[in-house]
Amino acid sequence: MITLKLYVPELNCSSCANAIEKKLQKISAIKLLIGIATKTITITFNPSEISKDEILAKMKKTGFDYDELSSEMA
Repeated sequence: MITLKLYVPELNCSSCANAIEKKLQKISAIKLLIGIATKTITITFNPSEISKDEILAKMKKTGFDYDELSSEMA
């Protein structure tokens, strides 16, 4: 499993979190944790099921800017 952590500066409220969650939850191969207070999204995934690039492409489609903080094996 790989854990990918993203910083989302526009993640200010539960509505923003819900909008992101709706888009990313369509990906069945990931586990998602959204932290509004820290403006971070932690995504855990199996690289044999989905690639990091595919996840980041879906994140880009949410319309929210983000910075990748880390990506590490869990």
